[in-house]
Amino acid sequence: MEKDTKEHIKLAICIYACATIPKYKDQILKMNETWINDAKSKNIHVFYFLGEEQTDLQGPEYIYLSNILNDYQSASYKQNLGLKYICDNYDADFIFCCGTDTFVNIEKMVNLLQEYDPEDKLYIGGHGAEASFVKYYHSGGAGFILSKAALLSLYSHFENMVESWISICNNNNSVYLYPSCDVCIGYYAKLLELKIIVDDNSFFGCNYRGYFDSNKQKCCGENIKMQQLVSCHFMTLEDFDNFYKILNQNNYFLDYIPPKSPDILPDCTLVTGCFCLNKNNDNQTRNLTNIIDSIETVLKMPCYFIFFGDEMTIPLIKQKRKDFGLLSISRFFQIEKKDLWSFKYLDKVNKNREKFWPTRDERTTAESHLITCNKFDLVLQAIDINPFQTSNFGWIDCFLQKEIKICENYDHSKLLLALKYSNPEKFHIQILNVNDKKYKNHEYKQEYYQQYRYVVCGGFFTCGIEIGKRILNRLKDICIQATELGYGHGEEMFYLEVLDEFYDDIHRSYGDYGQIINNFVGPTRNVMYIYYNILKKYLQFGYNRECYDCAKALLNEIESFNIFVDYPIYLDILFTQYVSAYYCNREEAKTIAMHIKKVCNLNPYVMREYNNNKEFLDQQLAYVL
Repeated sequence: MEKDTKEHIKLAICIYACATIPKYKDQILKMNETWINDAKSKNIHVFYFLGEEQTDLQGPEYIYLSNILNDYQSASYKQNLGLKYICDNYDADFIFCCGTDTFVNIEKMVNLLQEYDPEDKLYIGGHGAEASFVKYYHSGGAGFILSKAALLSLYSHFENMVESWISICNNNNSVYLYPSCDVCIGYYAKLLELKIIVDDNSFFGCNYRGYFDSNKQKCCGENIKMQQLVSCHFMTLEDFDNFYKILNQNNYFLDYIPPKSPDILPDCTLVTGCFCLNKNNDNQTRNLTNIIDSIETVLKMPCYFIFFGDEMTIPLIKQKRKDFGLLSISRFFQIEKKDLWSFKYLDKVNKNREKFWPTRDERTTAESHLITCNKFDLVLQAIDINPFQTSNFGWIDCFLQKEIKICENYDHSKLLLALKYSNPEKFHIQILNVNDKKYKNHEYKQEYYQQYRYVVCGGFFTCGIEIGKRILNRLKDICIQATELGYGHGEEMFYLEVLDEFYDDIHRSYGDYGQIINNFVGPTRNVMYIYYNILKKYLQFGYNRECYDCAKALLNEIESFNIFVDYPIYLDILFTQYVSAYYCNREEAKTIAMHIKKVCNLNPYVMREYNNNKEFLDQQLAYVL
């Protein structure tokens, strides 16, 4: 067929494939269900180049090549003869070539190719390497793109390319490269002086999560950003489904604009969930108008953000983030409430409440309770997706009202400072109150749930990836246990066990709900609440380690002159730290006792308070001095 009579197409997909082995046939079928379906919807021509043996896969897209087997070496023949076939029969501006475990974001690829001229001799790809005498080649797993001019330059070599390549490998003592069809193309690209375009942000030889070998081995890991990804490799059938779902929920990341300066934003992705339980506009729960009004300040927060919601809330949330210019650092996932992890327990919670619901409140329905409990699973999902490749994740309740009820004098800098302070090795949450640890035992659970016992401020927390997975999964387990036992109101009471089980993995801040963000870095607001309701309660219960840590946090702020407390309180915090250290760290108690003496000698106001109770204090400090 003469060139001027060939059908002109903008993009052709050349896939070297095997349909006679079930594993690889399943990959073909899965491709057809996912990204190939997108390609065909855009009138992109797709061709599978197969060995000679016929199968039930029939149609114009399935090209069975005469005298070609279905073994490992045959991939080279299928690739080269496939490219030749497209050149013989079509006038294609660009040709993308890959195998059957590759996934392509077609929308992104089409956009990418708008930047290039098909008349330039282009060889486009990424995730490349050096192999023996070939200084660079694009990863064949991720696939590569040839422009029309590049394809025409290669054309005369395709017929005998495999045999020529074997000879070249022999001459260079590299027989192991015989079947490496991607290395072969890289060699000819250099030989024919094609323009090599390396785009390592778009083409990945690993899967969409940065792993290869069925998700067992990390490859690019932290470097891969799925919102920039054009193609990836080593995709399992499950990966195909999961990534296709993510693309559909996020408009194929077409709205994504890479941040101009990623260092400006904290290395933390915030997560929230917003679901409408009031479709009838009754007075029991928030209606849609109230929801959007209540969450607007959260929607303005300038940080990496993942939003989970339903068909009513997500479109409105997405539009708001777009209006605020924050779409590029936002991701949205629409989920039916019935598909939430926690909702499998809906019937059980309703039955539990028929028998035992001492904290009865008609506004806190079984559904709202389960959505609250589901925050653990939503953060775990966000960690798994990690679209912004951050080291830390956080949860923030969305219904904070315009005045941000978890922060005094809120401005964005306070939130960003809290997120910046996140430690990837820790789970960071604010302690709200002190409870008897007997309630960790099953025999006391009914008493525990007889009233709402404040434990932590669950509306805002941050965590690193690995410790987050461990603690959040444990919280899910406790949620299930409490539900099966017939209890559970809200999610904060689930933390009682976790605070002990993961003591060294948890960074504690202290305070009331209204100062969560203010006190996240250190206790600077409502200090007397911390003193009376947390520090002194720790001392009363004999929870010495917790008492010591709380006193230390307060003293860090007092002695850094970030806060001021009256001198009697200052001395008492010092003495409380000493007492708790005496029981949990005797050597540290001696250091604290000497520090108390030093402070008294330097500060006459503290000395005066000390002298008011000198006999008792001297006696107590004498145990270590």
